[in-house]
Amino acid sequence: MSDLLIIAEKLTKKYKENVAVNSLNLEIEKGEIFGLLGPNGAGKTTTISMLDGILRPTSGKIFIKGIDIDKILYKVKDDIGFAPQESDIYKRKLTVKEYLIFFGHCHNIWGGKLKNRVEEVANKTGLSEHKNKYVNQLSGGLKKRLILATSIIHKPEILFVDEPSLGVDPKGRRDIRMILKLLNNEGTTIIINTNYINEAEILCNRIGILKKGNLIACKSPDEVKQLNSDKQQISIETNNNNLLTDFLNIQNYISYEIQNNNVIININRNDSTGFMQKLIRFLYENNILTNNLRIDEKSLEDIFIDITQ
Repeated sequence: MSDLLIIAEKLTKKYKENVAVNSLNLEIEKGEIFGLLGPNGAGKTTTISMLDGILRPTSGKIFIKGIDIDKILYKVKDDIGFAPQESDIYKRKLTVKEYLIFFGHCHNIWGGKLKNRVEEVANKTGLSEHKNKYVNQLSGGLKKRLILATSIIHKPEILFVDEPSLGVDPKGRRDIRMILKLLNNEGTTIIINTNYINEAEILCNRIGILKKGNLIACKSPDEVKQLNSDKQQISIETNNNNLLTDFLNIQNYISYEIQNNNVIININRNDSTGFMQKLIRFLYENNILTNNLRIDEKSLEDIFIDITQ
């Protein structure tokens, strides 16, 4: 990946006095899957809606394939697909096939080309055997797939996906991830907004983390995990946790909490080697038996919570 496909410069959206997105700078490369993460109300949906041209920013610039979309969006609109969080597909008396045909007509696709494209998209999204079902008869997972199918009917180069697996069961989420991976492998650049941390970690080359409208991190998932890498967590369960906590209370540079029968010790990574030596010696000298001793690295979810609180 080397070509910059999307550039946002000082992107800002205000609603009266409320700043939903604050001077956001972002670059997205051709061929990547980029994920936007953040707590509810952080500005994820607003950001995606501005990047795909649905919502006009209060200030700032967006360039897609080098084109300023505020001036000439029409030149790149056929290169963009958008899969919203929800759709009115549940309300319409149409079959899956009819719905795909309708969206094909919206993108000026007709005749044999449209027929072939409907077959291709239905097969790609796992809807082939459901083409003659009415959309209001579909399960939640199939409705999400249909939303994806309508967003790619015109073979967009860039696909924006808002909460791709919200409200979908684990198997449905896995199926949607497989579809997105397939599309990406075929060359589609994908920008997703998700609240599922593990989904972002599995899918995304890079993630941007938003907090109160500000982009506070933009790195690969592994790089994000290193943001608080100075902290380490030790989990230990013994046959005498009371004596263990007496020992911990006189140690410097640590904090601890008790979860069920486990004592969770938080310590600076630089201090962990010396502390572990003292801990093991203390356990040995006091004949304390350990049922469980584990050194845990912080997960992406742990780091996400740390930096967005």
